[in-house]
Amino acid sequence: MPPDLSLEAPDLLRLYRVLTANNIGDVARLDPTTFFSRDMFIGQRDVLRYEADIKNTLSRLIAEPDALGQSSPLQRVVREVQDPIIKQTPKAQLNTQPGHSVFFSGLIHLLSAIQATDGLVCPSSNFLFIHGL
Repeated sequence: MPPDLSLEAPDLLRLYRVLTANNIGDVARLDPTTFFSRDMFIGQRDVLRYEADIKNTLSRLIAEPDALGQSSPLQRVVREVQDPIIKQTPKAQLNTQPGHSVFFSGLIHLLSAIQATDGLVCPSSNFLFIHGL
């Protein structure tokens, strides 16, 4: 589990529901109504603590010896949260390098998104710098 991976509250709730539906691990303690029951107001620190517990649960699933097996708890979670388009794409096609036309057709959208978030800086016409990469 990458230490810099950050999950938003809706993602945490979805993961909790997937873990519960698949009866994976000790998820009873992750029930949001129980986890946050002592807090009058839920602050960012509380959500970060909840996120850490969800990530620890996922880390334990990743560390299991059969984590890559089709019937493993981790793979059941992955199948539940996986994007529908990726789910329908053949596995052999997922990790292949895209053709030049596909790559370049997506590049303009990537650069546009980076520019929209002020991450694209172009100090001269011969140099392109992407902030954060």
